[in-house]
Amino acid sequence: MQAVINAIRHHLRGNISNLQDDGSDTTEVCIFDFGDSLVVELFRGKGSETRLFPNNHRNQQILFGETGLSVKRIRCLGDYRHDHVYIWQYFCRKWLQDNGIDTNPGTKPYNTPTSYKLRDRNQKLQKWNNEIERLELEARDYCKKKGFELP
Repeated sequence: MQAVINAIRHHLRGNISNLQDDGSDTTEVCIFDFGDSLVVELFRGKGSETRLFPNNHRNQQILFGETGLSVKRIRCLGDYRHDHVYIWQYFCRKWLQDNGIDTNPGTKPYNTPTSYKLRDRNQKLQKWNNEIERLELEARDYCKKKGFELP
């Protein structure tokens, strides 16, 4: 992971740091502050997803202030999640808008998925839901062992 950070550091503004290794799949994570909400993107791995959290002191402290932030620690925060399964962008965009996060002005809408694509997505989504439930249980066990407060 350090090689990735070194390669992109000069292209990005803001804080960049390594996540603590907790046994999760290797991934890059971005945390976005949208005023009332914090959006966390986990880009790769079995649990590739978007998480939405209230922007409060507790979440700010955990996501930006604590050392040792890890994928499992992020999952222990709970709250809303959205998949990164086939054609996920179309649905995630609507989900974010439903939660008060609008697209940039001038952003073009995605085409409505065909019924064939929707069937394919639903099959893959069922597998993802099973996997993410397993990962969340694993994360809760990890956080309990580490003594982290659970919601």
